[in-house]
Amino acid sequence: MWSTFKAMLLINLREKSGLFWLVCFPVLLASLVQGVFGSIDTYNAIEPVPVAVVRDDQWNRAYGVQQFTDSLSGTASASDDAGDESTDGQGATTLIRVTETTDRPAADTLLQNGDVKAILSTDGEGRIMMTVSDTVAGAMSSANAGGGDAEAITISALGNVIDTFNVHGAIIDDAITRKLAAQPQLATDPSFWQQITQDANAGTKGGQTYVKDVALTHFTPESMARYHFALLGMASMLSMLFTCVSLTLLQPNQTASGIRVAVSPLPQSRKVLGVFLSGWLMSFLSLIVAFLFIRFALGISVGGREPLAIVGLLVATFASSAMGLALGAIPGLSLSAKNGVAIALSTGLSMLAGLMGTFSMHLNDTIQAHAPVVHLISPVKQVSNLFYDLLYYDSLAPFLQTVAILLIMSAMGLAAAVAMLRRQRYEHL
Repeated sequence: MWSTFKAMLLINLREKSGLFWLVCFPVLLASLVQGVFGSIDTYNAIEPVPVAVVRDDQWNRAYGVQQFTDSLSGTASASDDAGDESTDGQGATTLIRVTETTDRPAADTLLQNGDVKAILSTDGEGRIMMTVSDTVAGAMSSANAGGGDAEAITISALGNVIDTFNVHGAIIDDAITRKLAAQPQLATDPSFWQQITQDANAGTKGGQTYVKDVALTHFTPESMARYHFALLGMASMLSMLFTCVSLTLLQPNQTASGIRVAVSPLPQSRKVLGVFLSGWLMSFLSLIVAFLFIRFALGISVGGREPLAIVGLLVATFASSAMGLALGAIPGLSLSAKNGVAIALSTGLSMLAGLMGTFSMHLNDTIQAHAPVVHLISPVKQVSNLFYDLLYYDSLAPFLQTVAILLIMSAMGLAAAVAMLRRQRYEHL
């Protein structure tokens, strides 16, 4: 067994083309993905945008609108952080940079000249109205559809916040009207007006604001993490070639060396075990190189759970080696055909897992929402899930569940390989 292990290990190490595709290719692809999609954070970030505020008589009469804009611009806080214009002194997100005007024509001029991206004004009922140019409106539509630049995303978020403010204002105004109509004595009750004031100023009192960054997980993930996790899934699937090629080289009907090995006194089971162990080791080493490059060179973390990620790589490469053994055991299929099948499966399943850009990622999300069984039987997706589970969940239960799924896939691959190898007989060598 160990002689076969050493021989196959040396063959894999000496095969330069195999080492390139299984060791260098994932590193090069990770660098390419980072270079192409690495600026995605700048397109999804909230950045303050310049707006013009028409501070006329209607604006001054409208209750709460000035406090509202002060909160969104960060001027309500006396301890602003000058080092980061996107946040105020208490870490809340700043949406706008305000330029005040006294009439609407001056604001229109600023908008037409491109000095501001939107105009904020009030109507006769105290509601805030936002006016944007046609260009900005088109960019907002793109942002709502999943694209657009940072300014368009910010203005779209600003529109949602303004809608919320107007709705809450209408509710409070209606509450005052109805309550005072039913109980006029409340007009002289200080606690009534105090409660109304607190409701109207909700979001600005006590240093709070209308928009805040909230972390839902124990660790803030990188936006590029999902692409690199899908890449690790594809690299794991490609590494099945180590066992596939090694086992094919031992088959008498494929190579001359296979004829010599077949007539050796070493039992078939030990030969196959040596092939499997050498392939598993090579697969693990290739994925370790890719993972360490992604983790330390590209800075894609798994939330401080790197040791568990290494365990996940052991399981992932065990599964890929088992599937490679099953593919290599298929009788009558040439080595080039087996290589083609492995590459086609790896690239096809990686596209479904979200590796091939934005469209592929949307396809991945659609499958997860409407046909999750497709991802359940996809080894590329399950390897990706190993890292998702470590990054997004506090509990280790999802990680252990994914490990169990991969082990089941491994058992099925090994069972298929044993069944095919036991039935193989050769009329002559």
